[in-house]
Amino acid sequence: MSAPGDLVCPSVPPGAPGAAVFGVITGPVDRPMVRYLQRAIPMTDEIIQMVAPAIVPEVLRVAGRCAADACTHFDGARCSLARRVVAELPEVVDSLPPCSQRAQCRWWAEQGRDACFRCPQVVSLCAQPTDAFVAAALPPAN
Repeated sequence: MSAPGDLVCPSVPPGAPGAAVFGVITGPVDRPMVRYLQRAIPMTDEIIQMVAPAIVPEVLRVAGRCAADACTHFDGARCSLARRVVAELPEVVDSLPPCSQRAQCRWWAEQGRDACFRCPQVVSLCAQPTDAFVAAALPPAN
C-alpha cells in the first residue's frame, strides 16, 4: 500500500491541502448522489464564490491529500471512515463510478470496489441523514 501522504481522501474540507472538486452533488435532499467530473478541478476562491450562497460541502464533493494521523477517522494505519461506509451503507451502484480520484484514493486502496459502490451517496453535509449514514459518519470515540 502507498504511504498515507501519497493517498487522496475523497472526503476533505474545501480548504484542505491539495483540495480538488471531483464531483457535484445532485438528487433530492433525502437521497443526494454524486455525479463525478471527468477530471478533478483544483479548489479555488472562485469556485467557493461560484456556489454561494450555498457552501461547498452542500454542492460539491472534494478530495485532497490524506491527513493520516491528523484526521479523526485515521486509526494509525487505515481510514476508519472508509471501513464504516462499507459496513454501514448500502451499495447504490452496481458498477464502478467514473471517478478521477480512484487511482490514488485511500478508500479504494483499502476497501476496493465495496467503497466505490457506496461512494456516490457520501456527502459531507446531509440534510436528512439516515441512521446508517450517521453511524458511518461518526468518528470512533477515543
